[in-house]
Amino acid sequence: MVTTLQTTAQTHRKRTRTLPITATLLLAALAVSAGLFAAHSASGMTIAPGNFPSWNPNVTCQATLATVHQVIGDHFNSSTQGALETGGPFGVLNGTDESSLHPPCMAPNVNGTMAPTFVEIHGISPTTGSIVQDGAIGGKCGLRYTPTNGGGTYPGGQTFCNAYGVFQDTTEYTGNCETLQDPNPKICIRLEIDRDWMAAGYCGAGTACDNSTFDKLSSSQKIDVQGFVTWHPPSSSGHGYSAWELHPLTAWRISTGATPDFSMSASPTTMTVSVGSSGSATIALSSLNDFVGTVDLSASIAPSDTTASLSLVEPTVSFSPASVVLAANGTGASAMTVSSSLLTTPGTYTITVTANSGTISHSATVTVTVSLL
Repeated sequence: MVTTLQTTAQTHRKRTRTLPITATLLLAALAVSAGLFAAHSASGMTIAPGNFPSWNPNVTCQATLATVHQVIGDHFNSSTQGALETGGPFGVLNGTDESSLHPPCMAPNVNGTMAPTFVEIHGISPTTGSIVQDGAIGGKCGLRYTPTNGGGTYPGGQTFCNAYGVFQDTTEYTGNCETLQDPNPKICIRLEIDRDWMAAGYCGAGTACDNSTFDKLSSSQKIDVQGFVTWHPPSSSGHGYSAWELHPLTAWRISTGATPDFSMSASPTTMTVSVGSSGSATIALSSLNDFVGTVDLSASIAPSDTTASLSLVEPTVSFSPASVVLAANGTGASAMTVSSSLLTTPGTYTITVTANSGTISHSATVTVTVSLL
């Protein structure tokens, strides 16, 4: 039996008894129903709000680090291989908010679950043979702010135009996002700098979302980006045959190739505790490549031998603190305590410690031997 332990100590008892046939069948039916429900959920991911600071000073949200694949999900159109809305776990801006100068940091996803909308993606490039549409060539121009931003005329009566293009993660997809010849799922997303953001001075020359250099990018260049997740049907070749966008795109930069991450380790990795006593280990965390964020710790425990599997009361695990805040390239630690009850059967148990921050997850194992003395 594998018991998932949260950050407070919990005790779980195992009892063995014979169930009536009717009850057994009922439980089996419930298990199947639960499995079908899980299989049809949007993505199986629960997204926690991010901790990455915005590169654009006009955005107050903190970004969640993600990949293109994590944003668009795993549901693809069988004929075009473009990503469907049903697969996306992130919050999605509605048609009004996608041009807003102050989009919400959280919004419902396709399942109605509130989730982060603001993401950071590293190492993507324009799809092969494509160009970034900017100015009159893109055709998405105007003289006035959209109604959500007041509807007034742009400063000086100027005309501003959206800048947009289809980008892909070539570590997962090397085909062309805008053609149908490739039968593989298109790991592609459209990036769009909004004209209202340019008119307001939030984007444009000299800002974090400079459209004048954005439209000169080629498929050989990789960039890192921040922006708000939007679903914008209908799908077309200009959307990579899906309708997923980062719109507004709030910032971009040439990629350094280093994605923010963190490492974790447990010390010691083995321990022995007597029945009715406890032991401790240190969970060490380190920021890599300027990772900034809160790392949440949890644990699961499973018997590793026959005697442990017979235990009425398994050991419990707790962390202090249960969440560790890491500064850029900094370190942190948490004390993990493993406690056994007088009813814990001597034997060997494996504890899997999981550290989560947004879409990043790492784990380490600790082997615990419970002895009589």
